[in-house]
Amino acid sequence: MTPRRRGPHSPALRAAGLFLALGGGWILLTDLIVERLSHDAAIRSWLQHLKGILFVIGASLVVYLIARRRERSETELRESEAHFRALYENAPLGYQSLDAQGRILDVNRAWQETLGYERGEVIGRWFGELLPETQQALFRERFPRFKHDGHIHAVEFDLRRKDGTYLTVIYDGRIGLDSNGHFLRTHCILEDITERRRAELHLRRLNRALRTLSECNQALVRSPDESSLLQSICRTLVEQGGYPLAWIGFAGQDAAKTVLPAAHAGAGGDYLNRITVTWGDDPLGQGPVGRTIRTGEPVVVRRIEADPDFSPWFEVAREHGFGSIAALPLFNGDQVAGSLAVYAREPEVFDKEEMALLGELADDVSYGLRALHTSAERDRIRGHLGQALLQTVRAVARTVEARDPYTAGHQERVAELATAIATEIGWDTERAEGLRLAALIHDIGKIYIPAEILTRPGAITPIEMSLIRTHARVGFEIMQDVVTPWPLARAILQHHERLDGSGYPEGLTGDAILPEAQILAVADVVEAMASHRPYRPALRIEQALMEIEAGRGSRYNGMMVDACLRVFRDRGFRFSIRADDPA
Repeated sequence: MTPRRRGPHSPALRAAGLFLALGGGWILLTDLIVERLSHDAAIRSWLQHLKGILFVIGASLVVYLIARRRERSETELRESEAHFRALYENAPLGYQSLDAQGRILDVNRAWQETLGYERGEVIGRWFGELLPETQQALFRERFPRFKHDGHIHAVEFDLRRKDGTYLTVIYDGRIGLDSNGHFLRTHCILEDITERRRAELHLRRLNRALRTLSECNQALVRSPDESSLLQSICRTLVEQGGYPLAWIGFAGQDAAKTVLPAAHAGAGGDYLNRITVTWGDDPLGQGPVGRTIRTGEPVVVRRIEADPDFSPWFEVAREHGFGSIAALPLFNGDQVAGSLAVYAREPEVFDKEEMALLGELADDVSYGLRALHTSAERDRIRGHLGQALLQTVRAVARTVEARDPYTAGHQERVAELATAIATEIGWDTERAEGLRLAALIHDIGKIYIPAEILTRPGAITPIEMSLIRTHARVGFEIMQDVVTPWPLARAILQHHERLDGSGYPEGLTGDAILPEAQILAVADVVEAMASHRPYRPALRIEQALMEIEAGRGSRYNGMMVDACLRVFRDRGFRFSIRADDPA
């Protein structure tokens, strides 16, 4: 809303008008009184002098009162300005103000601490200088719209810190107007969401990698020969994993030790035709593929422009938009036969968890190549690959517990108890195995929960609890495309549901909840209560059993509760994996 325009001298004009009215009224009134009081010229002269003296006294008093009021107002204004300046300087969020040309007028302390600059280093600079080149045009487009609309909300930019690294931030802001309603400056706050974006990207990449591993394992089972297998692996990495290029090469035995491409997918044709890779000690053998074949270890180039060993291929890789590369060894027995090379657009990717998944895939490819050469091995491939997939998922799940030492081993103990309950109620070995595997990864979704929330002692806030409660759905999203004979994803999604509908995330009731999830609910509660947590010490097993007994038939399935009670009280069940108190 545009403010009402006011004349710049209106307070002064009002004061002058008031003084004129009072002064004129005084003169007219006192002249009339003097005329009525006396006709004697001497007395009237004396009264005129008295009137003047009284006027001067009154005017002086008025001027004094006005000056005192102005002095008091200026003092209050200075104190108010100092107060708001202190609030502005000590605000927890960064603040910045831009002029009409987009130049920086002011920043607060939080802004300086976030980006590492001193105030004098940025005042007067065009804001676009802090953005990557790819976003400068976007700022030029958005800034006039901001000035026109008067506000922005959740606008995202990447800002360059003084050390050259970039932060992802979101802006909220409004424009300030002068007394005539014209643009004066912007008022914006920024929030650093780098870690949030990194966690989201990490989760997406892990999700894609898991899906890719599952699809590749299916290709290993279906492929009739080596050529179709290798091509299927590369194609799946590109189509399911989202990688721009994947190729497989084998170590040639010629004098130059050339790496011979056997399959590729993505932007590989032109790229591979323009490069030469060896696994010798010459410069063409110092890239990730050559080093992997020589050493038998995975090699990651996280930023291709920063790796001098990658210089022979840098220009071609840059033309194709590659930012980082991972190379993994392929084995024939104990000997390195070749390498699987995977490329990403972004730099600084291929972290520990992603490399673990790709490493498992490379191991499966190595196994598949060997198995394709022997018909007897071909019959056993399904069991091996299924186990390899589940071992990989379990390894990813352990990364959650590695971030939370208080719940280390929780999933293994829940799996142990859940399997005992399933056996007690008569489930067959195959179904009990599926339940055990679901229990081993039922908290995989906690990889998305900040570690400081999981490990901090003390009460959990409602906002933190709502974030923690997302782990069941996140776990479902990670596992929903992984092909297994068991309903692992649905069991993970429902393990916090309760028969009476009081659970989450969907508030399911009764038979709408999987039997696997109903057993997990009982085992999860008993194990959690019997183990140490940041906000309380471990309780006795009997107290945990009393809790599920109290909820028998209402929150928990009565048959599952009875089986759990028998397992402990009649069969003498005890957890074989110790829940250590980290304190």
